[in-house]
Amino acid sequence: MEEQENIAVIAAEIEPDSNVLQALEQRIAALESALGELRSVAASGTGSGRKTVATAPPREGNAAALDAALGSLSLEQRIAVKSHMLRSGLL
Repeated sequence: MEEQENIAVIAAEIEPDSNVLQALEQRIAALESALGELRSVAASGTGSGRKTVATAPPREGNAAALDAALGSLSLEQRIAVKSHMLRSGLL
């Protein structure tokens, strides 16, 4: 008899609450509608997408500031950074 009581208690604990199920179903419906909206925006191509920012033109007289900013780097690292900046047109 005690075994049947234990089974009844376990079964009662396993049965989900109807409020919880309803809240989860509402959340699933909201997420599915949001996903549908995102897919439609992606398919139409009208989304903002990724934008790149134009680089600022090099300013004159910033060599001292650049040397101060790169001061913590080793000599080889400073040379590498400056050569990359030269190739990219920042210097």
